[in-house]
Amino acid sequence: MTWSTVLLQCFILSATVPTSLTKDCTLKVTCDNTVDSLFVDGAKSLLPEAEIGNWQKEKSAVISSTIAVVAVQCTDSGGSAGILLSVQCRDDVVFETSGSWKCSTESHVGWEKPGFLMYSTQWQAAKAIKKHGSPPWNFIGEISSSAMWIWSETASTTVYCRGAVNGIYNMIDLGDNLNLVK
Repeated sequence: MTWSTVLLQCFILSATVPTSLTKDCTLKVTCDNTVDSLFVDGAKSLLPEAEIGNWQKEKSAVISSTIAVVAVQCTDSGGSAGILLSVQCRDDVVFETSGSWKCSTESHVGWEKPGFLMYSTQWQAAKAIKKHGSPPWNFIGEISSSAMWIWSETASTTVYCRGAVNGIYNMIDLGDNLNLVK
């Protein structure tokens, strides 16, 4: 299999979106402690500045129903750390944080975009810490009660986590020749 074949297959897989997503949706997110950035399909979503550092209050954004990837950068200031997110279309929760998300402790060029190729040595399954509603966080706003608090398996104050709506990630294992953003 050639590299062009692999890249084409990865592009096709990342463009597959569930057909059940046919209406505008609401994304709700919080991070203990700070949501640094939120991206939907590579586009940065603006969150209310006054609420970004308040992990006890959810942040929300109306997003397209044709989403493929949600990416969140968060910073922990000490104590418990976690990311909690859900996407709801009308009355249906269609996507939420879980152990299926991928996280890294380093930023990589394009990490927030749907077609991003992840190196398996740098992007690992998120650590599912606790279910929404569990102490020390309890319930936060209207985020889905089945969403999981997640973080990187590797201890870090800043993490980059991304979830693919269709559950398909473009993972490759070629070593550590990464173009890191510093």
